Amino acid sequence: MQFSYKCILLIFLILGLTSCNQEAIITLAPSSTPVVIPTIKATPTTEITPTIGATPTTIDVPTGKIAFTSDMDGDAEIYVMDIDGSNLINVSNRTGWDESPTWSPDGTQLAFSCFQGNRYEICVVNANGTGLTQITNDGGTNPTWSPDGTQIAFNKGEGIYLMNVDGSGQRAIIEEMKEESNPVWSPDGKNIIFTAFEIPGGSGIYSLDIQSGEVSLLGGEGSLPGTYAWSPDGTKLVFSCLNQLCLMNGDGSGQISLTETLGIDGDKPTWSPDGKWIAFISRGSDKWRIFALQPDGTGLFELPDDYTPYHDLAWQPQP
Repeated sequence: MQFSYKCILLIFLILGLTSCNQEAIITLAPSSTPVVIPTIKATPTTEITPTIGATPTTIDVPTGKIAFTSDMDGDAEIYVMDIDGSNLINVSNRTGWDESPTWSPDGTQLAFSCFQGNRYEICVVNANGTGLTQITNDGGTNPTWSPDGTQIAFNKGEGIYLMNVDGSGQRAIIEEMKEESNPVWSPDGKNIIFTAFEIPGGSGIYSLDIQSGEVSLLGGEGSLPGTYAWSPDGTKLVFSCLNQLCLMNGDGSGQISLTETLGIDGDKPTWSPDGKWIAFISRGSDKWRIFALQPDGTGLFELPDDYTPYHDLAWQPQP
């Protein structure tokens, strides 16, 4: 019997030495499939020494509020939100299609095209959504506020008209050109730019001297310019051109593309009040998105896209 015990102990010892380098197997029940628990090997810890005197990188991101058109609720309305997507307000909040918002110079009101009955009219509303007022009764689209805040230029038929901010005193300032549209006041209040199909093969951006009534071709010919916006200091003009975003000097020279090398298109541009950013709409593979970049084409920044589709961007002037 003593020999038998020694043999048994010897057998267990040999089995233990043989299996010490193998993975452990846990049997849950006679009919169960064995579950293998892998051997976990410890990884040495690497100590990272911080760089002494390093300065954190800061990113200058856009700020402020932006107005836009969206049919997120099934009916196109004018909305205002912070650049980060917060504090969304439906400021038009009416039945009928609303579009083309433009800020008053002091940033307290918005004028926009409001569909009423069977045609578009011009409406005005406070930035917080109160005081909605229709100021025209015989048609009007694409309003733009004068820099001194006393007049609004707008499209009526194929002409461009001026009126007081209460809708009174309407008068045509140009009617003889072909399909004038999208009037935009220059920051100094001396000119109104617009597009017209006077160039063979496409439209161009024209400038109207309000004092003299003289019209001249500013630029953008051959690039099918769409919507556009002046820089706050009046030295640059950004506009959509052949599905890209283009920039030129205020006199029409030096036209370049801002988005060609970025692989995205661009439309509905608007400048930040400090002139450091240009926001615009780009059509992605699935929906419209809002981007912002700096006037030199760098710093591309995508804004929150919770409220797409977007149209007709307008950055609020600093109140």
